[in-house]
Amino acid sequence: MRRPSSTSPYYCCLLLLLSFFSVKTGAFSIHNHSNHNCNSNDLGALYGFSRSLDTQIHEWPVAITNPTNCCSWPGVHCALFSTYPTSSSSSFDSSLVSNARVVGLDLPGKGLEGVLSPSLSGLDKLSFLNLSLNSFRGPIPPELFDLKLLAVIDLSNNHLSGEMPPGIGNLSSLSLLDISNNRFTGMIPDVFHGLQKLEGFSAESIGFVGRLPTSLSSCSMLTSLDLRNNSLNGSIDLDFGRLLRLTVLNLGWNRLHGLIPESHSSCKALQILNLNRNNLSGLVPQKLRNLRFLSFLALEQNNLSNISNALAVLQGCHNLTVLSLTQSFRNEQMPTNGIRGFGSLRALSMANCGFKGSMPLWLRKCRELRAINLAWNHFSGEIPSWFGGFDHLFVMDLSNNSFYGEIPISLMQLRS
Repeated sequence: MRRPSSTSPYYCCLLLLLSFFSVKTGAFSIHNHSNHNCNSNDLGALYGFSRSLDTQIHEWPVAITNPTNCCSWPGVHCALFSTYPTSSSSSFDSSLVSNARVVGLDLPGKGLEGVLSPSLSGLDKLSFLNLSLNSFRGPIPPELFDLKLLAVIDLSNNHLSGEMPPGIGNLSSLSLLDISNNRFTGMIPDVFHGLQKLEGFSAESIGFVGRLPTSLSSCSMLTSLDLRNNSLNGSIDLDFGRLLRLTVLNLGWNRLHGLIPESHSSCKALQILNLNRNNLSGLVPQKLRNLRFLSFLALEQNNLSNISNALAVLQGCHNLTVLSLTQSFRNEQMPTNGIRGFGSLRALSMANCGFKGSMPLWLRKCRELRAINLAWNHFSGEIPSWFGGFDHLFVMDLSNNSFYGEIPISLMQLRS
């Protein structure tokens, strides 16, 4: 199973939310406290959750027979909410009434098995929920989406099934949602209109079908959208002019067709764009040259055309470090000159395209290359001696072409 990176936006935001609970706000103050007894309703909800499991949570009590403080249980995060007494006889200076409430449940990778209990809906102050990397099965209980304060949900890498509940659209506080690597079926519900705080949505490797939900265009705070390895079809109909904060867009390994939207160029902060293994056609849009921060672009295994146009456009992306065009632009003539960009390129894959011509001279300027794959094309002529001048190169595949002559000595002297 894929383990989330400690540098992922989801993980970082989770840490930010944890630190948030040391802040005082409004008419109540919030602190991290494990020495205050937890709310009885929260205790009952957690007990109901644990009873629904086939496995025991380490250091959680098997049964509640004596008074116990759930705020001290592993993975349970509580906050002390201080409110003024409601009695009319109480003076304004009376002591605050303190209640420790469960605001976070953080149990990733604990080997938990079973179903998600609806009793979790009793945690009405819950703000973040991380049950990733376990073996939960069955559907997500719809009651979970009654928790209006939920800001982070990570249920990735489980065995959850059924359709994605439309109630997810009711969580107006939601900022991060990761349901990747589960067994859901059906379509992604088009219910994102009210999720104005959503910053990250990952639903990788699930098997969703149907079209991209256009309501995702309403999520103006969105920075990362990862829907790779599903069976989504139709065109890419998102309004990228409203997604100005987007830095990661991963729609690879789907069945999307049509043109690459020119409106991608509105996402000035875009750094990663993965559209590989779809059925996209046409040209690379001219305006993509305006993506100054783009560092990763994967367009492999599509039906794109005009490699000369594509390279002329993409040379304007001065921060591009990874470019994959494998099995696209079929049987075209590779331009040998007139390309002046790609000075930051570190990895280039243009394999199995059927490109014709000699070794492109513009590659000579790609001094930062670490890996290059030009296999299974129709390149001909001699391998130029300058090809051995890439000081950082450690992966090279020129196989299954029509090169002739001797291998340059400079290639044998590559230091990497």
